[in-house]
Amino acid sequence: DCTFCGDGTTDPVEECDEGFLNGYPDKNCREDCTIPECGDGIFDPIYGEECDDGNDNNDDECRNDCTIPLCGDGITDADEECDDGENNSNTEANACREDCSAPICGDAVVDDGETCDDGNYYDDD
Repeated sequence: DCTFCGDGTTDPVEECDEGFLNGYPDKNCREDCTIPECGDGIFDPIYGEECDDGNDNNDDECRNDCTIPLCGDGITDADEECDDGENNSNTEANACREDCSAPICGDAVVDDGETCDDGNYYDDD
């Protein structure tokens, strides 16, 4: 049997085989005749991955969709008080703020339990 990865024929033990084009950015086949996919533990930036840790933990340094966690992605991380994604707002009452902090007295937004909020911590000013 003279079949091998890179011969241009997808054999039963291969996921793909583009021949000498394996590994090229516009082809969907790695040099080892496997198809790149998010979550396989191999970082493939040419296929749009920001990271790929190969696990199912969405609360670590790499999301399950192979993106890097950031404020505003809708998932509350350890360094965030809240994260409502596109609903984060610095002007809406009771909303998670755009920096992923919880609404508080002094943030210039009148939230539940406040009768006023002028954006500072000084009473009677």
